[in-house]
Parts: sequence; C-alpha cells; structure tokens
Amino acid sequence: MNVKKPTQRCGRTVSTVDISADGTLYLWGGGSPGGDCSISICDANTHKVMQNLKGHKKPVLWARFLADGSVVSFSFDSHVCRWTRDGELAASNEVHLSHRADGFAVSNNGKIAVSGDYRGEISGWQLKDGTQAFTVQDEGAQRQIWAIAISPNSKQFVSGGAGGNIRVWDVAKRSEKSCVELGLGQHVQGLDWHPEGKRFAAAIAPDGSAAKGSKSRVAIFEGTKEVASLSTGGHQPQYCRFSSDGSLLAAAGGGTDRGGNDSKANCVIHVWEVESGNEIAAFTGHSGLVRDLAFSPDSKYLMSAGWDDTLRTWQIG
Repeated sequence: MNVKKPTQRCGRTVSTVDISADGTLYLWGGGSPGGDCSISICDANTHKVMQNLKGHKKPVLWARFLADGSVVSFSFDSHVCRWTRDGELAASNEVHLSHRADGFAVSNNGKIAVSGDYRGEISGWQLKDGTQAFTVQDEGAQRQIWAIAISPNSKQFVSGGAGGNIRVWDVAKRSEKSCVELGLGQHVQGLDWHPEGKRFAAAIAPDGSAAKGSKSRVAIFEGTKEVASLSTGGHQPQYCRFSSDGSLLAAAGGGTDRGGNDSKANCVIHVWEVESGNEIAAFTGHSGLVRDLAFSPDSKYLMSAGWDDTLRTWQIG
C-alpha cells in the first residue's frame, strides 16, 4: 500500500472504509443528504478512483468487500446493495426499514447481511437477491441497536446498543443463545469478531446513568466471559476492528457522542496487540468522529474514515 498520501481530503463526510483481501484496492463512502452518496473504489498504490458505485440516495453507512471482490453496502436509505466487481448493482432489498438503522455486518461466506435498527428489530438479508431472510427482536427496555458482528463461520452474530447488553444470536434457529449483562448506561457502540471465532470485541462507552467509576473501554469476550479490558484513556470508542490475522485490534471514536456532547479532542485511534493487551499505537489527526477502520492484509497499515471529510492511512510499527 502506498502511503505517500496519508491524508486524503474527500470533500464530503467519510463514514466507511475497507481494503480488499489481496490489498490491491480500497473503498470509501459516506456523503450527506442531497449530496454525493457514491462509493469510491480506489487503487491502493496509485489512489486512483477505479469505480464509483452510484445508487444510494442517502449517506452510505457501511461498505465491505466480499471475498470475490464484489461489494456490499448499507445506507440511510435502508437499502442493502450488492455490487459486482464490474460496478453493476446485482441485488438490493425491497423491504424498507421504518426506523433508522446503524448496526450492520456482512457474513464471511458472502451469503447474508444483518442490520439492526433503533426500535430493536434485527433483520437478516440474502445477498444473492436482497430478500429478507429473518427478523428477530431485542426486547430490552432500551432497544436501539448500534452494533452487529457476525461470527467467522456465519452461524451466530452478536448485537449491542443502548440497552447495556450484548446478545448472542443463533442464525439457524433465529433465537437468542446468551446475553452479556453490562449494566445500565453501558453503551455498546462497536462489535467485531476475532478471526478464530471464539472471541469478540466490544467498544463500550458509559453514559451518566452508568455505575460510578465506569470508564470507556474495549472489552474482549469469550462466550459471556470478559477476558480482557483495554483502556482507551478516557476517549469514547465508537468502533473496533481486528486485523485479518487476529494479532491486532484497533478502536476509535470521538467527534460528537450519542448524547450530543462535543468531544472532537478525543478522536484518537488506539491499536493493541491482542494477546499481550499492550497498546502499540495511538494515532491523532482527525478532527471529527472516526467511524470506521480497516487493516491492510499484512497488518502493517490502518485506514480510517472520518466525519472531518478525510480518509487517512497510518503505518503501524
């Protein structure tokens, strides 16, 4: 990956970033209502835009490469879209969500995507044709779903949000398997599954109703047991992601938090070694919320998507 352009000023909000499995391409997307909401596919060495995927009418929240080089995206327009390697729209869901949805994840096998909305409804989507595969309901008192992650074997997924819980769901049975009780005010803002499939990470940020002494952190769970707690130094994490080999974990956030409080000084990207728990990097430079992260396949670089209209590339080590 060429890092001669470590900061790219994109002219619009950047909400998502991803790098292809072979490291030759990266994508980014975002936008604003009424503005450009396309997804740009770029050459990782020249940074030249190879394709612009156009079709979303509202800002793009998430976009991910599949193993075959195709792309799946999700937008505020409630559309889950699958794009071919040639940039053609291959499938899109016809069922529109009636409430805002932030949580979204795509399975490793490229067969399903899962979204979660602000009323606690979680929907599964068939990526081959965009049909709705299932719905399940979070019955908690505070139902907003902000984060979802699908296990590497695609047999289960986790969800979290405002309710102070992380729920583990069985995909085949369409039912809840277990629940991690974090407590009142413990907001789950990001989730990601470790590539080995036994552990997952959660970006947790307490609000004013949380127990006294509660601190923002990134926690790693095995089943329902918390096996590691990684400090963010008071910075509010809103997203976390493992490297493809599982050796590193990154988290970021900042910007305006979900309570509307200005925290632009806290837009720090933290990187830890997973096994030791040691922080190996803390990158600063973004002046707005860092909403998405992507490791290069060799784990030597990290890309970040910022609401300060920038896409940044960081060298690790």
